[in-house]
Amino acid sequence: MKITPKKADDSVNLPKINQGAEFLILCAGILGIILIIYLMLGFAVDKAVPHIPRSVEKALAMPFLKMYEDGKRDAVELKLQAIVDSMNKFPAGERLDITVHMIYSKDVNAVAFPGGNMAVYAGLLKEVKSENELAFILAHEMGHFYNKDHLRGMGRGLVVFLMSSAILGAESHISKSLASALSAAQLKYSRDQERAADLFALDRINDRYGHAAGAVEIFERLGKKQKIPDYVYYFTTHPNFSDRIRLLNERIKEKGYRIKKTKPLQEAVRAAADLK
Repeated sequence: MKITPKKADDSVNLPKINQGAEFLILCAGILGIILIIYLMLGFAVDKAVPHIPRSVEKALAMPFLKMYEDGKRDAVELKLQAIVDSMNKFPAGERLDITVHMIYSKDVNAVAFPGGNMAVYAGLLKEVKSENELAFILAHEMGHFYNKDHLRGMGRGLVVFLMSSAILGAESHISKSLASALSAAQLKYSRDQERAADLFALDRINDRYGHAAGAVEIFERLGKKQKIPDYVYYFTTHPNFSDRIRLLNERIKEKGYRIKKTKPLQEAVRAAADLK
């Protein structure tokens, strides 16, 4: 039998490559580049937000303000406004331009909108047991205004949308998956904002009432009502209640804040959900 040797080509000395592994490495590299771009754009948003003109912020608030075109404010709104105003004093004489609005819904929430507009849901007033607790929640939203978190959130949300749309189109399934992945990366940033707002609120109520009672109590009570596993909070914009309570107690101990008797909440405010 005659043996004819084959001539070796250029690939004889190349290492064997697992195509599946090569594909995963390529995908990881692309995602890494996308994440770096997202972080850079997010950093740019954070730097640009403090320079946004007040007129632009008010224009962004117009869709929300359409709900209040009559301009009338009831007694509950005026009481909430008075609480906010009493905490709206800073050492350098700075004041935040904030207008408080009531939303007569059973939802337990308060939200900071552009243009200095704060919305308080009536369901929240059913949960608070003292003026101090209510003041802490209002001061928490003030913290978002002070740090311009609402504008940073809008800017970063726009970055996520534009990046996912530019890469694969707004209606692409992959684009939507990418947007979800980038949004997940945004969650930790949002939780950090919430922690900062909690600490801001704690300092505000201590300055206003001379002690820090009311900050921890509201979270302790809500935590007992909403028994959610801790791991779920990795997929939410807010830290878990136990984490927030721990952070507040650490600040109270660090600053030497006192805990005294809380101030009763006016019955008219507590019953606000039944007004309309």
